[in-house]
This record gives sequence, structure tokens and C-alpha cells, in this order.
Amino acid sequence: MNGFYNGLKEVWGPKKKGSVHLKSTDEMETFSDSKRVVARWSEYFQKLLNVPDDIDHEALDNIPLRITKTTLDEIPTMSDIKQSPT
Repeated sequence: MNGFYNGLKEVWGPKKKGSVHLKSTDEMETFSDSKRVVARWSEYFQKLLNVPDDIDHEALDNIPLRITKTTLDEIPTMSDIKQSPT
């Protein structure tokens, strides 16, 4: 197993520690503390993903519904597996 990790290190290189430059509000900050980096990313994704709901619900109601096909929900049988191309 040790050889596996040594091989990964050769391919990808050792893990580097350093500082991260993240834009916080209007200025650029440099974080080297991992807790501050995680907190800043959390703040970033909170702003990115939690946006107000500006959806026109009337437009959504006018989208035609399609029939749901459930044939792909069935578990394949052994004969289905044998018939599939390799």
C-alpha cells in the first residue's frame, strides 16, 4: 500500500501548504489559516447558492408536462444482461 501512495506522490506531487488569495467584499485578502479558508469558502457558497427566488410561477405552470417513462426503473434480468452488447 505504501508503494501506491508513493506512486501517487510521484504523479501528483506532494501536498503543498501555503496561502490562498480570496476576494472578500471589495478587497483581496490572503488566508493561510485553514479554518479561515474554509469559513471564507462557506461564505462564498452561501452567497452563490442562497439567492432570492425570482421565478415567474405562472411561466412554470405553462410548461407542458411530459409522460414519465418508468421502464428504466426496472431491475435488469439475467437474460437482459446476457443480451447486452459487450
